[in-house]
Amino acid sequence: MVGDVSPGSAPYDTEKECKKELARILSQEIDVAHEIDRKITLGDYLEKRHAWRVSEAQAGTGLKRRTLATDREIIDLYLKPGLGHLKLVKVTDQRIRDLYAAIRMINRTEGERLPEILRRLLQARAVKQRDGSMYSNRPVSDARIRRIHAVLTGALNDAVTLDKILLANPARGVLRSRGGGRKARKRPLLWTDERVAHWLITGQVPAKVMVWTPVQCGVPRFQPGRSAVPPVAPGRLLGHAPRRTDRPGTTGPQHRPPPPGGPSFATRRRG
Repeated sequence: MVGDVSPGSAPYDTEKECKKELARILSQEIDVAHEIDRKITLGDYLEKRHAWRVSEAQAGTGLKRRTLATDREIIDLYLKPGLGHLKLVKVTDQRIRDLYAAIRMINRTEGERLPEILRRLLQARAVKQRDGSMYSNRPVSDARIRRIHAVLTGALNDAVTLDKILLANPARGVLRSRGGGRKARKRPLLWTDERVAHWLITGQVPAKVMVWTPVQCGVPRFQPGRSAVPPVAPGRLLGHAPRRTDRPGTTGPQHRPPPPGGPSFATRRRG
């Protein structure tokens, strides 16, 4: 006969019965804990998560203080006033879209007949201003909304992967990129003899950023044993060209090939 599973439990005749009852008791405890988690609101979950991230930072392994301050402001100004009263399991993609739409209306709409979610956002903003915080009277920028979305998405990701409260992140796919992104930086090209000859014939500059070689700038070639000056690597930038307004007497963009012995700076075509 197998002993008691827990104080107060009846003994069992077989090990199989004992394990079955133990599994039932454990499943009940898990269900109770999960039910408690499913009752948590988004506001409470954001506070819990932020406190955990602050403790990480204090231990020297978390985010920077400035990042935490930005997250704190986003939680107080936008997320808690907009959606904080909702249970975490009740947050949907449509509610998130409504929040972002209301944020875009800040400093754009006047009057008494305002959506309720916008009223809560404006009230939170007014409370912060009474406490001494200053905010712009311009509409909230797209960059700011993307930062708000990043904080919300991160919290909901934790609710899915760490706490297992949600099955999927409702914020995923809500804020889509308009495409394009940041353009890649143009790589500079050297004024080789072939490119100089092509420019003299056609007048076309090969690239927006053209770089003079050390020899074109009057730097003598390095010869071992004759000079203590180390060689300049081919293609090395010797400095950026000053702007037109910085060079008195200059009337056109600086994109021509260098004359022999000319000054050492990179040339840029403006257009």
